[in-house]
Amino acid sequence: GSGSYGACEFEDGCAAVTTGGTTTGTTTTTDDTTDTGTTLVLNSFEDFFSASGIDVADLEVGDVVGFCIGKTTIFQVCDSTKDSYHTITLKSINLDASTVVITVASTPTDYTLTLDIPLKIDVDKDETDDIEVILTDLTATTADINFRSLETSTPTTTTDTKEDTPKVAKSSNLNWLWWSLGGVGFLGLLAIIIAIILKNRGGGDGGAGYGSGPMGSSSSGGKPSDTSQSNFGAPTTFAPESYIPTPAPTPTTNTSINPS
Repeated sequence: GSGSYGACEFEDGCAAVTTGGTTTGTTTTTDDTTDTGTTLVLNSFEDFFSASGIDVADLEVGDVVGFCIGKTTIFQVCDSTKDSYHTITLKSINLDASTVVITVASTPTDYTLTLDIPLKIDVDKDETDDIEVILTDLTATTADINFRSLETSTPTTTTDTKEDTPKVAKSSNLNWLWWSLGGVGFLGLLAIIIAIILKNRGGGDGGAGYGSGPMGSSSSGGKPSDTSQSNFGAPTTFAPESYIPTPAPTPTTNTSINPS
């Protein structure tokens, strides 16, 4: 986690407020549980609401952290003026037993934490656990404690009808588009078929462009052409030698002389 309170930068652990204490052998106890300075407020850090919780390192006897119950995000105000505000004070450290004692208030109640064993606490005595605390490390004078909020918000399920309506309209428009494309394709194919039929029928009715003879004859009776148009437009070429003109008849002159 990251953040700050007062002049202290929070980097995966930050000492809270110290009110003083005494050490005897391997046990350190507090002389005073009164908060005399700015208290670290756990609700100010997102990690407090995460599944892994927030680690506060190097807590000394007398250090105090604060938190609010009934809050589920860092955006909800939490300070000592709120009725939901509570504190946890490190009361003593026993290095030999690997335990510490913490005091949870507003109504002061002591709890013993054993190294690496989670402890869930019902702060307001409503039969619902509010916070989980784990002692993660300790020395003769300091302790590292993980704090995790057990507050959960009730998820709100909403139905977004605005999303459903466009989806239905989109499906309807898509069906219309497919029907339109199919209709256009069918009409185009039908037009092609009709054009082919009409072309074949028109060529068959027109007949040959010239007479039935090998040379053919023009409709006006003129000189036959060297080419003739077939039914489907393919030209037919005639060889020049195939055209042999018929000689005109020679007039007969009577040269006989009748006798006088």
